[in-house]
Amino acid sequence: EHPGRAMVFDGRYKYVHYQTGECELYDLREDPSETARLDGQPEYREERERLRIELLQHWLRNQATQLLATTREAHPFRTAMNAEWARRQKEYLPD
Repeated sequence: EHPGRAMVFDGRYKYVHYQTGECELYDLREDPSETARLDGQPEYREERERLRIELLQHWLRNQATQLLATTREAHPFRTAMNAEWARRQKEYLPD
């Protein structure tokens, strides 16, 4: 997962869902370079919906862990995020 997007791959199809609600679907077996988007093609609707549901189920199963990782101050992920934020503030924000 990346900020603003999440992805699932089933061994053939890659589905990317963006925070905006947009999505992308690729057949990596036929198109490993991801040059042909399939998300707008009606014949791939079933694959798109199946992977969207799989991604949502994954998110729901892991929501508690994700919440813990971003809210508990002592959690290593939270500590790393805070350190990165402090570094970026010094780098990009004027004094």
